[in-house]
Amino acid sequence: MEEEGKIVGYVSGMKSSTFHDVFFVWQIGVAEEMRGKGYSYLLLQKVLEAAKKMRCTKLQMSLEEKDGASSHLIKGFAKFDSP
Repeated sequence: MEEEGKIVGYVSGMKSSTFHDVFFVWQIGVAEEMRGKGYSYLLLQKVLEAAKKMRCTKLQMSLEEKDGASSHLIKGFAKFDSP
């Protein structure tokens, strides 16, 4: 993700080769000075859009127990994106 020509965030992932309806999000990163501005949500939204185009109906992620920021992001995104 870029803002004014500067990279502010990234996301990496791939469609599962085992479970054809699953997209695995490997990593999300936002530059430290850009955190708290909603970029993580935007990145996940873009991943969700891409996953849907690949006919995936599930996102899969793994979290480190100590990673409170990622846990907060994913829980918040799940609530935000739920019907």
